[in-house]
Amino acid sequence: MGENRYRVRIFYRREGPGKFISANYLQKVFERALRRAGLPMAFSKGFSPRPLISFGPSPGVGIPGENELMELVLLEKVDLEIVKNNVNSFLPEGMLISDCRYMEEGRPAGLPVKAAYRIRKTHPIPETLPEGWRVVRDEGSIIEVEIEINCVKTRTLDEIFGLENIIIRKLIF
Repeated sequence: MGENRYRVRIFYRREGPGKFISANYLQKVFERALRRAGLPMAFSKGFSPRPLISFGPSPGVGIPGENELMELVLLEKVDLEIVKNNVNSFLPEGMLISDCRYMEEGRPAGLPVKAAYRIRKTHPIPETLPEGWRVVRDEGSIIEVEIEINCVKTRTLDEIFGLENIIIRKLIF
């Protein structure tokens, strides 16, 4: 079992209709697109092998995301520009891979530490925000809030700002 394995980090966008794909279904969407693109994916062992794919923290359903994260394990090195173009052709509307890169062997995956949300300001910002939340920019009608990953709760975002006012989420590494 001396097969080579290459870890690929993929950054993608979710917007338009793609923002309504749940985290559970997102894995199926990518698995199908990756299979259809004919990538040499590594699979888990056992009775029901699955592609070795992992996802970063997902925004809630209905929240558009930029710079979203997933990792994939391949059995062969392939041209990542071709991977990006082939897989994008099989993704549904509103989903788009923006970047792919190989991860160094033995290097731990750097996970995002914060998420930045651009939000339409429809009412005054509360005097106190939950722990781990910070307003980093206030441009009048639009604000940007940084939230530590372990402090993000979609329900709280909805209660304070309303999900319909969230323009986009971007992960910060």
